Amino acid sequence: MSPPEPMHDGNALTTPIVGRDAELERLGGAFARAADGTPTVQLVLGEAGVGKTTLLRRFAAGVDTTLLVGGCVPVGGEAMPFVPIIGALRQFIADSDDDHVRRCADRWPTVFTQLAPAQVPSGPVDAFAPLSPSGQVRLFESILSMVGDLAATRPLLWIIEDLQWADLSTLDLVAYLARNLSDEHVVVMLSVRTDDLPRAHPLRGWLADLERLAIVDRLGLGRLGRDDTAHQIAVLIGDDRTAPAWELVDLVFDRSAGNPLFTEQLLPCARERTPDLPATLRDLVSARITGLPGPTQDVLGVAAVVGREFDLDVLATVATLAPDTAEARLRAAVDNQIVAPGTGTTYAFTHPTFREVLEGDLLPGRRTSLHASTGRALQGMPDAGDPSLAGRIAYHWAQADVPEVAFATAVRAGLAAEQVYAFADADEHYTRAVRLTSGRSMIAGAALDGVELLVHASQAAHLTGDGPRAVRLADEAGTLTPDPIRRSAILERKGAYCFNAGLVDEAQAAYREALTLLPTTPSPARARVYAGLGLLAIAWTRIDEADAACKEAIRIAREIDARAEEGRALNALGAVRAYQGDFETGIVYSRAAVTIATEIGDPDDLALAYIDCAHVLGVAGRDVDAVDVCVEGYAAMRRVGLARQDGSFMLANAAESLIRSGRLDRAGTLLEEALAQQSRGVRAFPVLEQATRLSLARGDLDTARARLDQCHELLAEFGAPESWQRELYEIDAELRLWLHEEDAAYESALGGLDLVRNGDEQRFAGPLVMLATRALADRCQRTPPSQVAHARIGELVESLTARIKALVPNPLDADSHPTVDAAAVAATIDAELARCTPDVAEPARWADAAAAWQRLGRPFSTAYCRWREAEATVLGKGTGAEQLAAVRRAHAAASELDARCLLAEISDLARWGRIDIGAPTQRRAADDWADTDLTPRELEVLAGLVAGRTNREIADSLFISTKTASVHVSNLLHKLGVSSREQAARLANARGMKPAE
Repeated sequence: MSPPEPMHDGNALTTPIVGRDAELERLGGAFARAADGTPTVQLVLGEAGVGKTTLLRRFAAGVDTTLLVGGCVPVGGEAMPFVPIIGALRQFIADSDDDHVRRCADRWPTVFTQLAPAQVPSGPVDAFAPLSPSGQVRLFESILSMVGDLAATRPLLWIIEDLQWADLSTLDLVAYLARNLSDEHVVVMLSVRTDDLPRAHPLRGWLADLERLAIVDRLGLGRLGRDDTAHQIAVLIGDDRTAPAWELVDLVFDRSAGNPLFTEQLLPCARERTPDLPATLRDLVSARITGLPGPTQDVLGVAAVVGREFDLDVLATVATLAPDTAEARLRAAVDNQIVAPGTGTTYAFTHPTFREVLEGDLLPGRRTSLHASTGRALQGMPDAGDPSLAGRIAYHWAQADVPEVAFATAVRAGLAAEQVYAFADADEHYTRAVRLTSGRSMIAGAALDGVELLVHASQAAHLTGDGPRAVRLADEAGTLTPDPIRRSAILERKGAYCFNAGLVDEAQAAYREALTLLPTTPSPARARVYAGLGLLAIAWTRIDEADAACKEAIRIAREIDARAEEGRALNALGAVRAYQGDFETGIVYSRAAVTIATEIGDPDDLALAYIDCAHVLGVAGRDVDAVDVCVEGYAAMRRVGLARQDGSFMLANAAESLIRSGRLDRAGTLLEEALAQQSRGVRAFPVLEQATRLSLARGDLDTARARLDQCHELLAEFGAPESWQRELYEIDAELRLWLHEEDAAYESALGGLDLVRNGDEQRFAGPLVMLATRALADRCQRTPPSQVAHARIGELVESLTARIKALVPNPLDADSHPTVDAAAVAATIDAELARCTPDVAEPARWADAAAAWQRLGRPFSTAYCRWREAEATVLGKGTGAEQLAAVRRAHAAASELDARCLLAEISDLARWGRIDIGAPTQRRAADDWADTDLTPRELEVLAGLVAGRTNREIADSLFISTKTASVHVSNLLHKLGVSSREQAARLANARGMKPAE
């Protein structure tokens, strides 16, 4: 391949390419057709900075081709003819050897010698008059012949960039090639900057004529969406494996609007929190504006203050112009694609930086005056109470520096945002209102008094994940009211905020103080406090305490028909019953809590009810049902605006059940999305924990260690229930076992047992006991034969056995143990203890344990036990057939999961025992589709199509937006080469894909 040239835009050398797979495939199709003898002229159109050069460069670097690259340049006066052809030829000559140039030159016209006289050897020439019609035809014929020569041995890729600046001769040549290429192995790719094509630009008509030809294909390159912009940011930062913080993505995306060049330029500003545009970007945008007529620039300055989208009547009012005059002055901006018409009488800036530059160029006094005028104009609109419009009004009055009006409009905007579950907007408005409050005079006549404002502000902070600020605002509200009933309500809310922030002692104190302020007679407030105490107690696994509080809450609630309070208490009581081993009753209570929360419609209660219901189903061993509830719950959270705030809990619950049931790929997809949400504070823990467990299951020990360190750092900063701490001990012990650090694993497991020794968490100590006995058994197997060494292990086993029997309930007593996996845990502990005895191999124990885990639908635990069964069979000198069957059975189970550590151990066992494990193992679903380049997410979407689901149903089941599901459907249709959902589903069904569950 000829070396790819530096393309016209040097920025393409550094800009990463993301989100362009479909476009690269489209170019690949054009190149493939050309390689087969069907030439193509490929148009690539898009605004400046959208990535046309980057796309073409990336494509050119990946194909075996003879490459010609030239670019048109903007020049004043009369344009130089054939500039991109000259550039391409000169580069070709520079990169080719003299013999190659001489062979080509034999058929080149004289003008080529004139274009590069120092480089093109002289040869036979004909008279040539480049300005005559006949001379131009001869030139074009010669270039067509040259193209055929260059494409004789391998396809020719000829890239001509920035066609909007092309001279007429170049356009005539391109049109000639498009009409006369027939069977040459050639693809001509033309890039066009669309924002340099005003309505009257002659290239518009030329493009329309060209696109009528069958040889021409048009590819529009749009801006990136938020997800692809996030990926680009991750690549630019240098860590494309970790999703960047969503706050950073929002800052960049809101200003770049998905333009890759703007994203690259604005990222440093966002990371350093600098509001100014980079000079290069400001100059690029300013150049587009300064060429407009003065009156147009003036009205655009006003429009920039009004907003990115603006109504013509509002613009005219603020600019003190007649609507017709204002619209006439916008004409030049529309023609030059600075603004674009919307629906009705609305317009919008085509990119946010136009507005940013225009507003920034206004003098401060003028800008402040225009904001006040805009606020007044918007308040006069008939739908001024609309939440989005109320927010705009509040913004303009805040910028107008009129505190009293700014305060009142901020409060109204906050209330309006609450009504449509726009909690982030409500938080912004209330924060502004609190900041503006300088005394009671400000609040007089406002929609909320001072205490109410702080109560609403604290709830908004809580709903956006800022627990510490929510607690601080609640404390401030409590100090302002002498009314005990009102103060108790604030304390109840504070208790909930402390609960969610991991501040258990503070939460308990707030709830208890609230009870002392309330009358002892039944009331919704009293029931609400007891329900809060129940939720708090069960979160910290204080089962009896939670049971008593929930019963009291339910008694009060049912006596006075306090439905919401009853639902909260049933939520906690469902977990209580599940922990006590009464799974069916627990599930009934949990589902009832979901029903009540849905009926009442409180976002907080709805989110918590779904999260806890999924957890209870998981505790009951109903992992499939748990995932279904997570799907339903995540969709409900999206409807009430809490998907970003509490959705990570739902995704973590779903991932936990998926990992337990062996669906690791889907769990991984969900966890990637959950990690990208960047939950705040202790709320980030469940996702990090499940991501750690997933890495451990896959055998990615380095990632597991890094994630585990993050978990420890998080819990060191925030308070956390014993259950979370216990689970970290489990993960740490298992990680160390796979690293063959048996002593450290044993100490970690003992640390977990010490943690739970005196509380209700003892009932969940089974996994810790399994890990402790496994560590001792591994140590026994790796210890050289020695009576003293094995005596020491025997002492440790005896000590551990005594600790096990002291646990209440005893995990070895499966019949009286309340956990759903009690029988499997007891069988595994029994088998591990047998492994601690030197020279004893009992595969039957492991077979029993494997069968118990298999009945529960826990494939990883099953595979582990199958490995130990195979190991015991080999060590116990089973027959050759028994050894072969046991090892292959274990290998098949581990292969199904792609559990790398487990597979490595089984492979080592097979080599040690000289056992052939070459029997075919079941391929993973993704392997069966490797020839299509479908991503794991697209395979999940395809399975949804096979199941006959709509985009909305697919989105809900995969925890993604409907728009994202639609994009995935479009991409997979293109990759499969089909035109409809039905065709894709039939193709997938024919290839054996199962419908989504």
